[in-house]
Amino acid sequence: MKEMSSRERLLAVIGGEIPDRVPATIHQWQPYHLKNTMHMDDDIDAFQAVGLDAVTYPLPTSYRSCSDEWKVNETVEDKGDGMREIKTVIQHEIIHDIDPNIAISYHTCGGMMQLLDLIPRNGCHFSETLSPVGCGGDIRDGVDEETVKVLLGSNVKLMGGINQIQVLTSGGREDIYGEVERAFQGYGENGGYIMMTSDHFFHTSKENLVHYADAVKEICHYS
Repeated sequence: MKEMSSRERLLAVIGGEIPDRVPATIHQWQPYHLKNTMHMDDDIDAFQAVGLDAVTYPLPTSYRSCSDEWKVNETVEDKGDGMREIKTVIQHEIIHDIDPNIAISYHTCGGMMQLLDLIPRNGCHFSETLSPVGCGGDIRDGVDEETVKVLLGSNVKLMGGINQIQVLTSGGREDIYGEVERAFQGYGENGGYIMMTSDHFFHTSKENLVHYADAVKEICHYS
């Protein structure tokens, strides 16, 4: 398969096609990291410097719908001792009202294993962050990826999964290569996956980000 540009690669996944390889990016550059580690002030320059696929975030926007009604699915679990855990999933018809062609990513901070059946019901196209246990999530390395891919990835596309703390920041080259292979094997089969750090980082070295990009280019091909 011909090598794609970052834009072509990402658009292929969004459009339901299989790209040349898995797109690999991060969960947004933080100004502190750009300034103190990358010594840059532009997201695109930073992506090019480490070899990752560029994903940028526009300035915050707001939209007021003509309808005040948001559809919500809510589950309540009794945790004992008078404590209850409430999980709320908002449906996204309000965004589709703006433009039905907008691809929506539903961001789940932390645990999501108990939401695998609910997330697709809110109208999203992608589900993130696929956070491992080491990042405050509940997806166990080498154990739960197949369940996530089958139950969630069969209904929506997946985004995230890379441990940005113990591996990308604190690990070495071999750790990073192993993490990339784990995520690709667990989530990348038959496409529908954008590899991404599960959350922000502030002290990850440029060298480790280059290792991350290199690992994806070596391991995560579809052709």
